[in-house]
Amino acid sequence: MNLQSMTGFARAVAEHDGTSIAWEVKSVNGKSVEVRLRLPQGLERLEPAVRQTVQKRFARGNFQATLTVSRAAGQQAQPVVNEAFLRDLAGLAKRLQEQFGAAPATADGLLSLRGVLDIPETTETEEARVALDSAIFSALEVALGGLEQARQGEGAALRSLLSGHIDAIEALTVRAEADPSREPTVIRERIAEQVRLLMDASANLDASRLHMEAAFLATKADIREEIDRLKTHVASGRVLLAGGGAIGRKLDFLAQEFNRESNTLCSKSNRRCDHRHRAGAEGGRRPASRTGPESGVTLMVAKEPMVPRDLGSRIRRRGLMLVLSSPSGAGKSTIARNLLESDSSLELSVSVTTRPRRGSEIEGVHYHFRTMREFERLRDSDELLEWAEVHGNCYATPREPAELALAQGRDMLFDIDWQGAQQLKEKMRADIVSIFILPPSMKELKARLKRRAEDQESVIETRLKNARNEIEHWKEYDFVIINDDLDRAFAEVRGIVIAERLRRDRRPGLFDFVSGLLDEKTD
Repeated sequence: MNLQSMTGFARAVAEHDGTSIAWEVKSVNGKSVEVRLRLPQGLERLEPAVRQTVQKRFARGNFQATLTVSRAAGQQAQPVVNEAFLRDLAGLAKRLQEQFGAAPATADGLLSLRGVLDIPETTETEEARVALDSAIFSALEVALGGLEQARQGEGAALRSLLSGHIDAIEALTVRAEADPSREPTVIRERIAEQVRLLMDASANLDASRLHMEAAFLATKADIREEIDRLKTHVASGRVLLAGGGAIGRKLDFLAQEFNRESNTLCSKSNRRCDHRHRAGAEGGRRPASRTGPESGVTLMVAKEPMVPRDLGSRIRRRGLMLVLSSPSGAGKSTIARNLLESDSSLELSVSVTTRPRRGSEIEGVHYHFRTMREFERLRDSDELLEWAEVHGNCYATPREPAELALAQGRDMLFDIDWQGAQQLKEKMRADIVSIFILPPSMKELKARLKRRAEDQESVIETRLKNARNEIEHWKEYDFVIINDDLDRAFAEVRGIVIAERLRRDRRPGLFDFVSGLLDEKTD
């Protein structure tokens, strides 16, 4: 069985009788198969069959599938204007203008009133409906096939990466086994030297007792058991990679075993154990370097250490909404990126936008792309937490994904300006943790903008002018950090996140824990 990742994206486009059909399907990690669908109005009937199709093809993953159906111009329903009603409204608007000085009515304003403009539903025969459904599912199969290939491709890359780590661990194990320092004669000579030094330092020591202790230490210094276990774990790792399937948890456990055995081996070592060659202590307690792992450090590459979680972190809590704001150049984006790389419990909020999708952008990853009409529907039905218009395009934070993440104990990161932060606070104040990042000086801010080498001098001056306006809102935030040193500023933001996660009102699971604690019998 091939090793598959649970992450992938695919898009399939088809044509049917002048109608354009497009599926976009993506998947991320999940313990079971969960499918979220976005279907055009009128095609909701397909939802059960689409879910069943995805579930038959995949065993695990969280899937999001979006269907777009664009009908040819001749097939689209033509709008119908209720002209009599429109004349009545126009006459009423004119009288209001003449009698009360009201503003004159506009054509778009009158047409937007309910009952003036109507788009009738298109009627289609049962035969046409069946043919369209068949074309839609054929395109879905193509998209799911592409997604499966993407997951297999990433799985093959992961297999290669993990095989390289296992090979490195095996090579280090062989080196440790062949190291001259573990020969019994070398161990005896070294311990004998240590006993001689102790005897020379004090004449009151019992020589026979020292030799007994030395013999005991020599026995404990034998690393044969650790070598054998490491070899067994190497073989088990290769079997897992060859077998494929759902092996994530098994690899996690195996990585902990590698760490444990290498730690023990190094603690028993009869010579200095170079930290670069340990598969355990250092490698298992810090995130992998962003420039790549050191040779032989660890089997798995993870955002966080793969060790059992402490009791406190297992208590159910509600997620938080971390808002980072700053003027351009103050370091907000860098701090946000470092947070996302170092903390697997934190995820970036994906905005909704009316801006056209660029060729390199992926629906649901970079943005949720919507038409202006769809955006207005979301806004008017209170499905957006905040929104703003920038350069003629609208951007917003969708409510549903944020509320779902908070309920599941996941934290959302929002990289937004002070206006967006204000709107978020109006709707989700109890869940917001807001941080404003300040530059150490305006002179340093200007120098940072120039070092980017991205903007002309006039643009930089505009950014500096806007920065002064943004900085005036610093008092509206819960925390304010001066970024004169990026590492320190990042550590301060990280500390705020850790502390906020421990707030009593964010941890409803504490009530059950404390109740059980008080009811616990000590007899």
